[in-house]
Amino acid sequence: MAKRSINVDEIRKAKKLARFLGEFSENFLVIVRLVEAVIKGEYQIETWNLVKLIGAIMYVILPLDAVPDAIPVLGFTDDIAVVAEILKSMADIINEFKKWEENKLAAPFLNFIVYTSEEKVYSKTRYLRP
Repeated sequence: MAKRSINVDEIRKAKKLARFLGEFSENFLVIVRLVEAVIKGEYQIETWNLVKLIGAIMYVILPLDAVPDAIPVLGFTDDIAVVAEILKSMADIINEFKKWEENKLAAPFLNFIVYTSEEKVYSKTRYLRP
């Protein structure tokens, strides 16, 4: 069986379709960013968890599923249910990633160190990799 991952076009499509997921849109985008970070090697999770996240993204972006997306109003209800279940079952992993993202954004401003030597004050910002 061939290995299957998610590609850049599918990630882009997932970001566009997120708006159809109602109250789950924002958290779905967190899932997409998490998968992107793992693919880029910036973040690590267990393989099985990555498979589940990619599966949820693929379910949303593929037009053929339990309720075809072409059906007005009802088309995304099954997608919402899948995303809601992933968010519920993987809440700890998703919340850890959110914290990691916050730390990554704040890292250039954290850990400001002041060194003093012979009446001179030196400052140095250390850039941390979360």
